[in-house]
Amino acid sequence: GAASFAFEAGTSELRLCYRFSQARGGGFEAWVLYPAFRATAAEITGPATTGAVVGVQESITLTGSGIANGDIAFFANDCAVGAAASASGPLTVSLAGATGATGVVALTPQASSVAGLGLCYRFRPSTLAKPTAAYPNVRLLVYELLAMAETPLTAEERLGGPSAPRSSTAVARTVQTLYFAGAGVGAGDRAYWVSPTATSCACRGSGCVPYAQARGGRRSLQASGDQLAATFSLLAGAGSGASAGYQLCYQFGNEAPRLYPAFRMRVLEVTAPALTVATAITGTPFTQSISYGGSGIAAGDRLVYIVDGDAGAETCAAAAASGYDVAGGVRTVLEGGVANFQFTNVVAEALLCYQFQNEEWARFPATQLSVVPSANPFARLDLQAVAPAGAAVRVPTPITVVGTGFARNQPSDSPRAVEGFAD
Repeated sequence: GAASFAFEAGTSELRLCYRFSQARGGGFEAWVLYPAFRATAAEITGPATTGAVVGVQESITLTGSGIANGDIAFFANDCAVGAAASASGPLTVSLAGATGATGVVALTPQASSVAGLGLCYRFRPSTLAKPTAAYPNVRLLVYELLAMAETPLTAEERLGGPSAPRSSTAVARTVQTLYFAGAGVGAGDRAYWVSPTATSCACRGSGCVPYAQARGGRRSLQASGDQLAATFSLLAGAGSGASAGYQLCYQFGNEAPRLYPAFRMRVLEVTAPALTVATAITGTPFTQSISYGGSGIAAGDRLVYIVDGDAGAETCAAAAASGYDVAGGVRTVLEGGVANFQFTNVVAEALLCYQFQNEEWARFPATQLSVVPSANPFARLDLQAVAPAGAAVRVPTPITVVGTGFARNQPSDSPRAVEGFAD
């Protein structure tokens, strides 16, 4: 004989109770428990929601009853599409524990679906002819970063695609705000920048920090109007060694940070010369050239040296707009990173203001200028570096000064001079 049962909830270790009918219509015998006859009402009950990041392998622990090795699971909007055509593809279940209450599947999502995908599950596909069951309350949210820009993203850009912006150009010693969009991007997500050659967001050394404060540190996304943005304060040195652009590490909620090599931030910075000593010439024009080094120096950039505290030079932009000319005026950088000046004023100390193409003006106080009278023995000195930076008291210490304009009794400049100094 056969009997049909409709189980309303999953249950493990059911045992058969059976009673026989009496002969000649005399009713039933007493109920008898048959412990050797067992059944399981299989069901998946959790987890309610799991997050996963596109391209990152995720292990999901399923809970319920009747779970076994070899069961097949997949996530889809409609179980009728089948495991092979589903968003996740077929996932083989590995039993966790011996009770059948938990099982693990590993998946690497390839496409985002922040609205959520429901679980489809088939118990014992190799031994039972059971259909695939849908568990819409067990959902998978798949996150993906799609776009990043320096200005608020348009509705079309937020959808991603090949033309969506994914790069930024910033200037050291300034603040850079970046807007992010994608499936699952939310307030509280975190972002930071790593080396152009990094292959992961992992920190290599014990106790190390994977992000650098000079690159803006690790920042949390916050609401900015109807969008989400993070603000990075870039410090001196941020442009060092980043001509290819830093790569983005992005962390969705509590998920592990993921490296996004296509999302880049290039940081522009002036790092040389440290000090230029030029000559003030009156009367006959005399052109003096200064060469600049760093990250992103290009023909067409503009610069101006300002004296702190001068009227009209409260900001770099104000000095440039007013044509401030106390220390050589506003100049345009030529090919090779060179700018030409005609200095007419003696200036004790001036600081560099620099504009990379159409970026905002930025101040680089480590690049300084002194303009001395033409009779000064240091006239036309371009000091690039001094080493060492410190020395012991009363101990003779060789000091290496690197630059141009030393002369040293030669008809042309010597690029290097070494002097010994003692107390």
